[in-house]
This record gives sequence, structure tokens and C-alpha cells, in this order.
Amino acid sequence: MVLIGCAHVKRATNTLTGKRPPSVGVPEVPAHLRAGPDGGGAPPLTRVTLDEEGVPVSPMNMAREGLMPGLPSEEDIRWTDPDNPDAPLEGLEETLAQAKGQSAGWEVSYTEATRRAVREGMPLLIWFTDTQRSPLCRSLSAEVFSAAAFEAFAQEHFVRLRIDFNVQGDDEDDRLRKKEYLATLKKRYKVNGLPTVLVMAPDGTVTGSYKGYSRGEGEFYFGRIRNATRTAEEQLVKWRASMEKKGYRVWKTRKDKQVFAKLLSYSKGKLIMVEPSGKRLEAKEKQLSDEDQEWIRAELAKRGR
Repeated sequence: MVLIGCAHVKRATNTLTGKRPPSVGVPEVPAHLRAGPDGGGAPPLTRVTLDEEGVPVSPMNMAREGLMPGLPSEEDIRWTDPDNPDAPLEGLEETLAQAKGQSAGWEVSYTEATRRAVREGMPLLIWFTDTQRSPLCRSLSAEVFSAAAFEAFAQEHFVRLRIDFNVQGDDEDDRLRKKEYLATLKKRYKVNGLPTVLVMAPDGTVTGSYKGYSRGEGEFYFGRIRNATRTAEEQLVKWRASMEKKGYRVWKTRKDKQVFAKLLSYSKGKLIMVEPSGKRLEAKEKQLSDEDQEWIRAELAKRGR
């Protein structure tokens, strides 16, 4: 058995390597994530996210495999379930079918946006805004982000994430937790005013950073975004090439969804793969594209299986 956080996964023999998947490299869950308020150890280092799930954030997974190094992750504790240690891994198709957290083309979840950027092989544009109270944020939205030319370019070239400081919540405590999380992102990206727009590659390399906006300069502003996106796309190619040397590749499903991941184990048509963020997925061979199934057969043939 392999211990992943607090969850056990059966270690089937990997027929592509002839070995059982190694148990090394899986980080132990820190004491502050296991213990309750009276459980001793360091105090909790978690914050509540903006996602509907309310998944806490901790310092774990901040720099796994070069994915957004040093950034807060909304995913850290999700793969550890002390109340259900035998919980299965998420299925590939079910995970890729999720399309939550979008609003008119913009992601509103940091986790979903960064994950999409890696899976789809696209740069990420982050818009820090307060469209409720900031006239310049509204001008930027009207003159740039609402333009048909921007919409067409965005769909083709990057994943969009809107981080809105007009915080809504169920109650005051909920709003406070969300404001704390926004402060974490604001500090991480050195956002000193609104609006601020960043363009970056999935490895966290920022290729464009723009603070403020001047009315009537929509075309100039959009031109800077296009230039930064091209640079981010060049960086993305380099990053993917470096990750492919570590065994990562693009996997496609029969429904034309894709994920960038490394195969950890294969046994009797079942695969366990890991994304650069450390998220593990379970897939069935029959769910994969013909090309991926052929790759698996070729790898098996190399090993005389």
C-alpha cells in the first residue's frame, strides 16, 4: 500500500516498468494539517479560498515540478482525507469535465485557472480588479476586455482569471476569510493598485505586468498584452520541453479533452498519472485517444509484454 497524505492507494504492479510504483517522493502531511486546535504542534497555516468548496490553503505544494513556483495553492489538503482514508482517486474524465467557476469567459477560481493553463498549454492572464468601486477598472473592462478583438484573441491564446476585490460572502466571517485570501494573492503578485493585469507562462514566469489604465488607450493596452502573450507562449514551449524530459506528456481523452501529466503506474488497463501540481488522477485505457492507446501498446511491446 502507498500512503498519499492520509489516503491509501493499492500498489498494483506497473506492467510498463515491471515494478511496483515507488512510495518515495510522496510528502508527509505536516502535523499542523493533521492536528486539531488542541492537537499540538505548530498553529494552522491555512486560509480559506474563494472556491465554493472552501478548501483551505497551506504552504504545501507551492513549487511542485515548476508549476507556479511559490504561489498559494487551493488544492493542498484536498488529496488528504483523514475521515475517508480509502477514498478513490479522482477519475480523469470526471475531472476534465468539470467547468465550474467561469463567468463570461473568465475563470474566477485561481486553482481552476492555473490548472487549465497547464492542461491546455496556454499562458495565463490575471486581472486584479474592483469593477464595483473603481472607474478605471470599469473603463478597462469596457474599452479592452469587452471588445470583440480581445475576446477572439483570448479564446485562442490564454486562460483568463478575474480576481475581483468586490468581495461577496454569506456572512461577515466568510467575507473576512475571502479578503484574507485575496490579500495573499495580492502580496504574492506585488499588486499595489487596481486595475493590475499580469500575463504569465504556466511555470510562473511573468512576461507582462500593467498597473492602472488611461481612458482611450485601449488599442495600445491590448497591443502590450499581445506582445506579452507571445513571449509567454515561447516560455511555455521551453517549460513543456523541460517537463517532457521528466516523463510528462499530453494525454487526450476520446472526448477531446487533454491533460499534461506523467504516468506513475499501469496495470490491466488502469493508469495512475500525476499532474505537475502533484494532483493524481486515475484513468482507464479505453478512455484515452487512439494515439495514447497506441503509445501504451508500444511501451508494453518494448518490455515484451
